[in-house]
Order: sequence, then structure tokens, then C-alpha cells
Amino acid sequence: MKKILLFYLIIIVLPFCGGGGTQPFLIPHPETPLWSLVESSPQKVLTAEIRTPQDRVALGFALYRLGKLEEAFEQFQKANEEGEDEFSFLGMGMVREAEGNLLDAYLYYTKSQHPLARARAERIKQGALNQALSSESPSEIAKGLLIDPQDKRVYLALGNYYLRNGKPFLARAYIKKGIETVGEDEALLRLLQLSYEQESDYERALEVARRIYQLYPSPENLRAVQQLEERLEEERIRKKLKDLQGKPVITRGDLALMIYAYLGKYFPPRKPPIIVDLYRSQQMEAILRVSSAGIMKVYPNHTFQPDAEVRRLTLAKILYRLVKKLGISVQVNPVVLQDTSNRYAVFAVGAGLMKAPEGKFNPYARVSFNEAQEALRKLRSWLKEQEK
Repeated sequence: MKKILLFYLIIIVLPFCGGGGTQPFLIPHPETPLWSLVESSPQKVLTAEIRTPQDRVALGFALYRLGKLEEAFEQFQKANEEGEDEFSFLGMGMVREAEGNLLDAYLYYTKSQHPLARARAERIKQGALNQALSSESPSEIAKGLLIDPQDKRVYLALGNYYLRNGKPFLARAYIKKGIETVGEDEALLRLLQLSYEQESDYERALEVARRIYQLYPSPENLRAVQQLEERLEEERIRKKLKDLQGKPVITRGDLALMIYAYLGKYFPPRKPPIIVDLYRSQQMEAILRVSSAGIMKVYPNHTFQPDAEVRRLTLAKILYRLVKKLGISVQVNPVVLQDTSNRYAVFAVGAGLMKAPEGKFNPYARVSFNEAQEALRKLRSWLKEQEK
């Protein structure tokens, strides 16, 4: 027992020196006749004959003591290739540590069975991990997992790197591994949510956001859920209306579809009126809903006339009906229009739902997709604010 204690107490490494020292440089050291020269006169080892991998290790340590680090590293590499691993890995680690590369030094130390290597590895572990985390190279960051696979910071660093570089799939692989390793950590889950958002997969992003809020309830996390719900709804609306985007003139069928896309959930199914000219499957449900709710009228001859163009005065009237039907609280400012006194036009402009440049409403001008969309978005926004 005393011998073992003594053995560990004398494990030291002296600073670089140019030779002449007699104090042991490394305990235990390679069993080679050259070793006495490493301790006493390392310069002489440079001209000695190298016969074995152990001799080459001695040469490496002599070069190390003389401050010739890269040459020393090359000798340790060669010794390793020749089959010596205990001292060669130790030597490579010492070289990299002397160069300030704690990350690679740590990894070399962990490959050596030498007790000094284990002691040095433990001493520089945190510094090596910090170097991995501060790197801009994913391969260097990933080395942090070899140092401490339980450190969530490494998974976060890798996830952030791949998200910044537009590779959400790779980011997600590391994030999910991190969650599997350390559990459902809030930061990891939030990064997982962002990876889905980067791919516009808002449904999965919303699932993760709801899980975050369930585990870590906070106003911030609740807002994240609400924002994703809104984004997902906008995406659904966009898909429903993709064929109408940018149309310079919309029809009654188009407008019915837009109202249904933005506000349809507020119109429960009811017995619809008799309509004899429904022939577009995409618009049919929308027309039935808005007509049964009294938002858009069916003509006395039971036609809806889905191909008829929408005029601005018609849109103003429909917007007024929507506000009243949905019970939206709207502030209407007094306005004077030069070309109409129609109360629906005055309402739409006074409420900020439609525009009248220089007081001209142009009641019979045709309505574009963008104009109708702007008004419906405002109504939907007001309704949601009112519901909070």
C-alpha cells in the first residue's frame, strides 16, 4: 500500500529545460536506455539510434523538453503507429496542452492508460469543454460529447450551429439526442420547436410549444403557443386562398371563400337557402355558410351568382354585416365622402376597414383580392383581441 501511494505522489512533469537536470521527468517512464538522457541531456537523444517504439517515445519527450513541439508530436504519432499507445498518447496530449489546444489534449489523454494522463485529463476537462463550446466548427463542438455526454450545452451548441446554417434536420438529430440524454429541458425543447418552424412545419412546432408550456408554464411560453396558433391559422388560410392571391378583381364566389377562410369558424352549419347555381366544389361550402348566416344574400331567383364581380359598395355592406353578426366592437370615426353618402361606405371608411383617398370612395369600383384581404384580416384581428 505504501508503494502505491508513493507511486502516485511522484507523478510530476517538470517545465521545459535544455538539459542537465537529474530530477525524474516522468514516472513511470518508458523502459529504454535512452530515458536517462531524456532526463539528464535531452539534446543528445536527438542523435541517438532509434530501434524501438519506446526509443521513439523517448525521442519525442526529449524534443518536448527542448520546446520542439511539432517535431515531438510527429515522433509520438510514429510511435503510436508502431504499436506503442500508453506513452505516445500521453506525449501527444502534453504537446497539445502546451500549445493551448486543451480539447485535443484531453482526448489524447483519455486514450492513454498512464496515470499522469488521467490526472491531466481531469485537470483540463472544463477548459477543454469550454473550447469545444466556443468553437465555430461542428466537428470540434461535437468533441464536447466525448468529454461530457451529459452536458446539455453541447447539444444546444450543435443545434444552434445547424439551425444558423439552415440545416434543421441535423439540428434536430442532436437536439433529440440531448432530450433523450438529459430530459425535457426547456432550452432544448425550444430549439426543437425552432427546428420545426424553420421547415414551416407549424403543426409539430405547436405540439412542442404546448409541451413546453405544460412543463414550464410562463407568460412567455403561453405567448409562443398563441403566436404559433396564429401562424398555423394564417398558413391554413393561405393554402385555402392560394389560387386567389393577387387577383385584381374578385368575384362573389371568391369573397365567400375569403370570408369562410378568415371567419368561417364563427359560422356554425345551418340549414342553407336553396341555391341553384352552385357548381364549384371549392366554393360551395363557403357560399352555403355565408349565405345561411345572412352575410351574403341569395337573389330572389335562388341564384348566388358566384362569378359576378364584387364592387366596393357591396364589400362595405358585407363588412358591416360581419361586424354586427360577430358582435365586434368597432370605433367609427366621422368621415365625409365626396362621391357617396351611403351609410355602409361611411361605416367602412370610418372604421378603417376600407380607404377613400381624398374623400373619394369610388363605390362602383371593382374590389381586388388585396383590398378584401386587408379588411378581413383587420376584422379577424379585432375579434381575437376582443376574445382575450
